[in-house]
Amino acid sequence: MHGSGALLSSIFDAVPDAILGIRERDISFANHAVAAVFGWKIEELVGRSIRVLYRSDEEYEEIGRQFYPVLESQRTFDALFPCRHRSGKDIMCHVRVSRIGEDLQDKMIVATYRDVTEQWETDNRLKKTNEKLDRQVKACKSGLREAHARVETEIEKNRADGEKLQRLEEQQTLIVNTAFETTCRDYDGNSHCLDYSSKPIRDAQGHVLMVLAEGRDITDRHEMEEIVRESEKNYRTIFDAVNDGIFIHDLKTGEILDVNLKALEIFGYRSKVEVQGMTVEAFSTNEPPYTAENALNFIHKAASEGPQLFSWQVKTRNGQTVWVEVSLKKASLKKRDCILAVVRDVTKRKRGEEEKRRLETQIQQTLKMEAIGTLAGGIAHDFNNLLMGIQGYTSLMLMSAEPGQSCYERLKSIEQQVLTGADLTKQLLGFARRGRYEVKTTDLNDLVRRTAEMFGRTKKDIHIQEKYEEILWPVDVDPGQIEQALLNLFVNAWQAMPGGGTLSLETQNAILEEDYVKPHEIHGGAYVKLSVTDTGVGMDKQTCLRIFEPFFTTKEMSRGTGLGLAYTYGIIRGHGGMINVYSERGHGTTFNIYLPASGPAVSPGVKLRAELREGQETILLVDDENIIVEVTQEILEELGYRVLIARNGEEAVEIYGRDKGKIDLVILDMIMPGIGGGEVYDRLKEMNPGVKVILSSGYSINGEAMDILDRGVRVFLQKPFTATELSGRIREVLDEK
Repeated sequence: MHGSGALLSSIFDAVPDAILGIRERDISFANHAVAAVFGWKIEELVGRSIRVLYRSDEEYEEIGRQFYPVLESQRTFDALFPCRHRSGKDIMCHVRVSRIGEDLQDKMIVATYRDVTEQWETDNRLKKTNEKLDRQVKACKSGLREAHARVETEIEKNRADGEKLQRLEEQQTLIVNTAFETTCRDYDGNSHCLDYSSKPIRDAQGHVLMVLAEGRDITDRHEMEEIVRESEKNYRTIFDAVNDGIFIHDLKTGEILDVNLKALEIFGYRSKVEVQGMTVEAFSTNEPPYTAENALNFIHKAASEGPQLFSWQVKTRNGQTVWVEVSLKKASLKKRDCILAVVRDVTKRKRGEEEKRRLETQIQQTLKMEAIGTLAGGIAHDFNNLLMGIQGYTSLMLMSAEPGQSCYERLKSIEQQVLTGADLTKQLLGFARRGRYEVKTTDLNDLVRRTAEMFGRTKKDIHIQEKYEEILWPVDVDPGQIEQALLNLFVNAWQAMPGGGTLSLETQNAILEEDYVKPHEIHGGAYVKLSVTDTGVGMDKQTCLRIFEPFFTTKEMSRGTGLGLAYTYGIIRGHGGMINVYSERGHGTTFNIYLPASGPAVSPGVKLRAELREGQETILLVDDENIIVEVTQEILEELGYRVLIARNGEEAVEIYGRDKGKIDLVILDMIMPGIGGGEVYDRLKEMNPGVKVILSSGYSINGEAMDILDRGVRVFLQKPFTATELSGRIREVLDEK
């Protein structure tokens, strides 16, 4: 009695769940964990109605209708119920109920309450977990069939053991005939339990003369044994009702002496017999730091220093890995030193935390790429302004030079170098999602197939495998931009396979959920997926995190600028899609591209004529960069135009308001301090709804520029531009009827 009572007290102290004894809807006893779960002290709860733990009378009555059948059937009952913390906060509890006592007047409910609010909320957010669990259940069917076969073998063995037991009982019957307990009544009618024995008295010839009977009153002992048996039964009921796994280990040998039902459930065992005698080695994954040796260190600390609490990774009977929280405490069972281990399965919570970390990493990566994109766009804008100065003066000198002159070819070389620099800034703007796209509805299968065929003709050492969705949803893309993005990926794959290899291309229709795409700042829905996989050298995790950054490269500086994949990233994001990468050292790389399914098509823009075109109209040139103003003014005047200059937005509005009747065209810079190009255009339009404007910028047409164009601006001119491009755009607008 004393041993089981002390052990039960130890379990009460060690279990983090609230345990309540309930009789006639009133709380009879509670453990200390009620403070952590519900915010009540033990002395405040005992004697109160259990109603105090629930949110409303209606919920309380509904819970009662589910709980009280337990009293009649003496079964264990598990359910999730909303409860109320003392502070008034709503919590979700996992409740397990069991009955104690045989006498209907004495029956009691033992209920354990676990606060699973956080887990319950996480489960609601991670809907896919159930699907994974379903697949795991299916995978376990074969294991269950094997277990069933072992159970049948065990039943056959038990049948043989039963025959042995029957023979043993026959032998015991002979003993009971001479020594047995019996019940009798005394003179007053009181019942007594006697330890009764009889012995024959024989004569010299061996004949029985009489039988000597002796009885000893053991009523007190019998009653005490009955109390102990009832106590042990109640202990077992509570032991199995607790919603955490409990192991009792022999401190000296480390062997398991006893476990409860929840422990069997967590570790996938069917009976206590299977685990009795096992040690921690049987459950250890032995992956550092989750080794059996380290687990034993915690056990020794619990024995010598006091209770221990830690997280651990263990393996189940079928080899699956689960996460548990373990609470260790020294206890005593029948004068034997033991370790009481309370184990809680936190696998779902751990997976939720890992998913949360994955999402946070993805969001951080997206934000970093956005910041880099903003920086890249700013650099490209400023660099385009510098190139505009060089290009402008080169154009002016070419206008007065003749082919064959010594300076003419040099000027053409300078112009070519400017164009090369402009191409680099276009790639930077592409990464920053500010490239110009001419969108039309496209069959991605056809585009990928044609691009792969073109690439394959130049790279004979690469074997290309193609697997295309038969009926692929159309996408609205700029075919030229997507082709460039694909070529960048193909070249990257070729460089990762210096000795040759296989390039695999696959397209699929895909429905992406909102939660999955949210970190990428796009919306869930219908997408077309393209996978580009190589058999190359692969990359480590850190390289994968930086692969889309501008100027980041794992190759020698002489082999490229490091803009290829950054450009690809910008193109895909600019089309409202996303791109991710998976790679391992020595196992190749896969890029997955997702593009939104089809929307309305957009017509391509008008192409420019190639010759210089002159005029005599008046043009208002608005720009805050001196070099841009000076060189553009010279070009315009060489072409025959009269030029007015405004070096900021306020000045532009003032000049136009004064001379709007004389001004035929405005060339307007988009980015200026103070009033920007968009606001200037809106003010000019208020003064003259038919104002003719060419928008010019070191940035390109997407984003803010596109918004201004949508409000009525005729043409966009990307810096740096040549005199030919400028003259053509001017005549395009001025000659428009």
